[in-house]
Amino acid sequence: MTAPPDQDAACRAGRHVPGGRIVVDQHGTRHAHCRHCGCALSRLQSIRRWYRSGQLG
Repeated sequence: MTAPPDQDAACRAGRHVPGGRIVVDQHGTRHAHCRHCGCALSRLQSIRRWYRSGQLG
């Protein structure tokens, strides 16, 4: 997947955009994939920000 240059820089800086499919687990945590780079994202109910999750490195 090729992202536009400005979005590619945003993903490298940690500013990801969740895709259209968001799954909510039994604890209320939302899970999605970045629509530009495809990394796994999560969002807790108490934190109003998407953060990178899954296998890193």
